[in-house]
Amino acid sequence: MIVLVGALLFCSVNGQVVVNLQLPAVGLTVKSQLWNMTLSSSSTDVLTVKINMTMTDVATGQQVLSGTTDNISLPQGNKVLQYADVAPVHYVVLNSSYPVDASPEGFLPVGNFNVCFELQRLNHEVLESIADECVTIEVEPLSPPLLNTPADQSESNEIRPLFTWLPPAPVSLFNNLSYTFKLVELIPGQNSGDAIQQNFPLVLQSNIFNPNLIYPSSLPDLDTSKTYVWQVIANSNNIGVSASEIWTFRVKTFGADSITYKKQPPYIKLKVESAEGYFICDGTLKLEYLNELNDSTVTIKMYDESKKGRKEIPLDDDFLLLTFGQNLINIDLSNTNGFISGHQYMVEITNSKNEVWKGRFEYKPLD
Repeated sequence: MIVLVGALLFCSVNGQVVVNLQLPAVGLTVKSQLWNMTLSSSSTDVLTVKINMTMTDVATGQQVLSGTTDNISLPQGNKVLQYADVAPVHYVVLNSSYPVDASPEGFLPVGNFNVCFELQRLNHEVLESIADECVTIEVEPLSPPLLNTPADQSESNEIRPLFTWLPPAPVSLFNNLSYTFKLVELIPGQNSGDAIQQNFPLVLQSNIFNPNLIYPSSLPDLDTSKTYVWQVIANSNNIGVSASEIWTFRVKTFGADSITYKKQPPYIKLKVESAEGYFICDGTLKLEYLNELNDSTVTIKMYDESKKGRKEIPLDDDFLLLTFGQNLINIDLSNTNGFISGHQYMVEITNSKNEVWKGRFEYKPLD
C-alpha cells in the first residue's frame, strides 16, 4: 500500500508541468536557439526546477551534447523561456568526433538530431523528474555549397569540363566534410529539379574531399546537342546534409574550321598497381591522384616502355606537393629531355604506404 501511494503521488507531480517546445522550424544553427519553450505549471506552489538537455544523432544514435541550467523558479501558469531566461547553461560535449563549438552561444553541428529536455524538480534537496519532451531537429549550415563553374545556363568551351564549387559555410560545422556530385542529362520538356531526381546519372561520385571534379576520362565526351544538369551535396560523416542549387549548362559547338576549339586531353586517373590502356600527352601531362593518406609529398618516376629494358627518364623534380583528397596535377614535359614523340611511357607515384599508383601515356607533343 505504501508503494502504491508513493507511485500515485509521483504521477500527480508529473502531471503538474507540461513542456511545450518552440524551436524554429528552419534556421536552427546555434545553441541558444534550443531553449525556446513554454513551461505550464498547474501547481499552486512555486516550483524550483532545472532543465536537462540531451542531443543525439538520429543516424548513428550517438549522444553529441548535453546541457543543464541552473535553478529556475516556476510559478503557477505559463512561463515563456528563451536562452536569456535560463543562462548560464552548462554544456558537456559527449562525443569529440562532432565539431561542437565550445562557446555557450556557439554553432551546433550540422545534421539531424533528437533533442530531449527533462524537467527536474528540486524537492527537499532531492531532484526528481517531473516532465520531459523530445523533438527532432535539422541543423543546416548558414550557406550550402555554392556552384561555381560551369556557370548556370552557360556554354562550356570544354567537352570534359572541370566542375568547381565553394564549400558550405561555416565549414567547421561539418564532421569529415565530403561531397557527392551528380550529373544528368536534361530531357526536353523536363525541368532541372525533376531531371536531377529522376534521370539516370551520367556521373554519380561520392567521397570527394576537394570542391572540384574533372569530368571522368573513362566516360564519353559530352554531347554538344544536349543540356546537362548538375548538383553537389555536402556530407557530414558521410550523410548528406546540405544541397547546392541545381544548375544547367551546354557544351559549345564549334565549326570544323574553328581554330578556337581544341579537344583537351583528359586527366589520367592513376590506379594502384594497374595501368590499363593509355592516354595521349600533348606536352602537358595531366594526372588525377586521390591522396587518401594525406601525404604532403609523394615521389614520381617515369619510364620509356618503347625501349628494350624499360628506361627511366630523369626528371627535374622527383616529388610532387599534394593536398588531401583529389589532386589534379599538370606537369610540363615539353622542356624535359628524354621524351620522344610516339613513344609510350609509364608514370608511377609512390606514397608513404609504398603503394605504387600507375598510368600509361603516349607522348605526342603539339607542333
